[in-house]
Amino acid sequence: MVRTIAATAITAVSLVLLGIQFASMTVDSGVLPSFAPRGACSLTLGEIVSGSGVVAIRAGDAVDQRALPSAARIFLASGSVRAGGPIALPIARDGQSTVVQVETSPQPPWFFWFFAILSKLIVYGVGALVLWRGRDLAAFFFGISSLAIAVAVHPEPSSWLEPGMQVWYTIVARMSADVAALFLYIMVERLSGQALSRGWLAVARTVVVGGLAADAVSTIVYVRDVAAGVCASSALAATVTIPFMLVLVATLVVLTAAYVASSGAARQRVKWIFASTLVGFSGVLIYLGALIVGRPIPSYPIMNVTMVAIPIGYSYAILRHRVIDVGFAINRAIVFTAITTLVVIVFALLSGVIERAAVGPGAGLVLQVAVALALALSFNALQKRVETAIDRIFFRRKHRAQAELAKAADEAPFVTRAEILLDRAVKIVRSELGACGSAIYLADADGSYRRSARSGADFSANIPVDDPAFVRLRTYLRDIDLADVESVLGRSGCLFPLAAHGRLMGALVCGDRRSEEPYDPDERSAIRSLAARVSSALEGLRAREFGQLVRQLAEGTLDADQARVRARSLIADL
Repeated sequence: MVRTIAATAITAVSLVLLGIQFASMTVDSGVLPSFAPRGACSLTLGEIVSGSGVVAIRAGDAVDQRALPSAARIFLASGSVRAGGPIALPIARDGQSTVVQVETSPQPPWFFWFFAILSKLIVYGVGALVLWRGRDLAAFFFGISSLAIAVAVHPEPSSWLEPGMQVWYTIVARMSADVAALFLYIMVERLSGQALSRGWLAVARTVVVGGLAADAVSTIVYVRDVAAGVCASSALAATVTIPFMLVLVATLVVLTAAYVASSGAARQRVKWIFASTLVGFSGVLIYLGALIVGRPIPSYPIMNVTMVAIPIGYSYAILRHRVIDVGFAINRAIVFTAITTLVVIVFALLSGVIERAAVGPGAGLVLQVAVALALALSFNALQKRVETAIDRIFFRRKHRAQAELAKAADEAPFVTRAEILLDRAVKIVRSELGACGSAIYLADADGSYRRSARSGADFSANIPVDDPAFVRLRTYLRDIDLADVESVLGRSGCLFPLAAHGRLMGALVCGDRRSEEPYDPDERSAIRSLAARVSSALEGLRAREFGQLVRQLAEGTLDADQARVRARSLIADL
């Protein structure tokens, strides 16, 4: 309940913050400044291209914060200004003082913002899906981090707001980066396991918490100082970007330690997380490093290009290697993400049409209201179409496999020969799920487990009675991942118990897929159901054989030796 409330609040707040950015893109000039502190009272500017496409400010030009007019201060502090009149920037260039007029019109075409919208929606969509569908804390932390990244990644235009509100919005948006870094580090630490000692983890936590606290304070103070045109403290100006860099480096160190310490399947699980985080952080580190050396570079689109690597890489790791426990069944979270993405893109496209089609403010407003009303009325129909399309495109094979496994489970009690029942079960598991192989083991007279059916990969013919995997099966009577135990069967695949009346009579082994894609919870549930029905069917066949033995003994058709052999085979697993 608490987690649901938290997820709802975080989703609502991030949607509002993103909505302000998307609304601002419809009125913003698209002139994106970058600067680095130059002492306590001056700023070194990066190259600024005016709305007309002319380079207005060269890289290395300097401005005195105290000499800036109010509009210029808000422009530099927020990185955003409405299209309209020019912004006057008094600069020092080559030892000369001059005032440069930065044109903020015409407004850029809609495709100027396309990559920003696309990257933010990708990050947000993945984050929302994992936040709402994830089943463990690592998924919860990653979801929060992704939603915060979507808000914080540049650009974060705010010109739809009044100038005074722009400053506070900029502070909130940039502090979202601190929130993203905090929860991403927590997730990375949870995934790292025992890769670092407690002492080193304490050092990393101190760096992260202290760095984020320092960065939050410096963000608030420095943005307000620039907006107010007052000098910052020399120490703050000199170190404003360093704390956040240290946080990113500490996160990479912990993740690197986890990758180096892992092996086999565990390394595969961490590899994509490690690689995508390294690429995702690279753009931010390059940008912050340029600020430290006093050579600011444009943040857009370098951060967007690299930051998209994190949700893409994490998504692959989640779906392929179960780094984070996420539910896979299609539900309204997926539909919500798809609908949100589609609607925002449609509004972005229609925005350009409205600007060109409207003859005046009144006509533009009427058209916008009409489009919004039409989309609202068609939302339910659109939702159903998207849901059907997602189901047909992405989940057709999965639904077919589940249906075939369910059919085999339903028919299992009506198969009259055990060897046919077992052979059919292993073949259908392998063929429908794309497994490398499947096998069924049944208890033997000496307590070991004998391979009774196989399809595909060559599994061991006999398993010792105290094999760790079978010991765990007997203890808990629930499916296990072979990667979690040492077993004669190896470290890949899953093991499902064949049990009846609370005792283990054997096991169904399902090898890994040839594609290396893990079995999702719905598929595992289908295999579990098939194993349970096969167990019941075997128990029924054995009961019938007991009945036949008793009848033959009563009729005198079996001699003592034959009866003894039959009885031993029937009680092998008791």
